[in-house]
Amino acid sequence: MAQVLGASIVDDPELQSGFIELLKERDEQSRVDRSSGQNGVVLRSVLWHCHQPDQQQLFVREIAATVNRIYSEEGESLKISSELVGHVLKNLGLYTRRLGNAGRGLVLDKTTQARAHELGYANEVLRDSSGVPACGHCHKVRLTQIEEVV
Repeated sequence: MAQVLGASIVDDPELQSGFIELLKERDEQSRVDRSSGQNGVVLRSVLWHCHQPDQQQLFVREIAATVNRIYSEEGESLKISSELVGHVLKNLGLYTRRLGNAGRGLVLDKTTQARAHELGYANEVLRDSSGVPACGHCHKVRLTQIEEVV
């Protein structure tokens, strides 16, 4: 996008420089919005649960509780309902199913965990943990990221 818009000011280096700065600021704000918005916080919650040992399923109400804990830890007074979390998950492409009489949720199989990690990478919510991936899915996503750069 920058190249297309910048082509119209090719003969004005000062204007180009200001334009680039403006785009950098907008890009940074977009990154913050992706990682700290509703989708990002729900993804952070799902990923946190993916990284818990021996967790094979995850109820939507557990995700909502974790999201609300994250909001609280970050000083936000927001609260999110289980129903809204279900809609966010569906919009992200993480589809819930009935997990017995206890409610709806995600089965944390390899496919679901891989999808959650891909979404986490795309929404820039995967945290860099001092170069040590938290799991095999994190490692795979980071390798994919390195390959894209090269």
